[in-house]
Amino acid sequence: MKTNRLYPRIKSNINIEKLFGGNGSKAITSYPVRVVYARTGRREAEKPVQLLFSVSKRFFKRAVKRNRIKRQMREAVRLNLREILQPLPPADDTTLLVAFIWIADREYATAEVTKRIVKALARLAANLNETEAEIPQTEQSDVVAESSMQSATGK
Repeated sequence: MKTNRLYPRIKSNINIEKLFGGNGSKAITSYPVRVVYARTGRREAEKPVQLLFSVSKRFFKRAVKRNRIKRQMREAVRLNLREILQPLPPADDTTLLVAFIWIADREYATAEVTKRIVKALARLAANLNETEAEIPQTEQSDVVAESSMQSATGK
């Protein structure tokens, strides 16, 4: 069955454990949505970005309401994910795992959900840009430190 999804969903228990296990995962809250994200090594045949949408049964007993909120979140992400994550440099060997978790106990209008998800995605892109910018700096400082150590030892 061919699907027309922007990005595949997180289905692997291994990836879900990496995302919620606390090892290197970070969170952003833009009420009523909490975004938890983590970078992990890419396994064979995995896409560069995988998404998960969650609405608690605790607040919404009826599946109809949970499914409506998930549809609202999916549509907001579908419309805005490309333009926000597009400026990010591609990381060929990593997968970005992103979970959108509904933390409110009531429903919101679609326009409000979209506005909050756009805000959360912008903060996510900014955080990812910061971490991408930090990695080359530390690698450069390691190279400079190694070269200075080699020159000091005479190698």
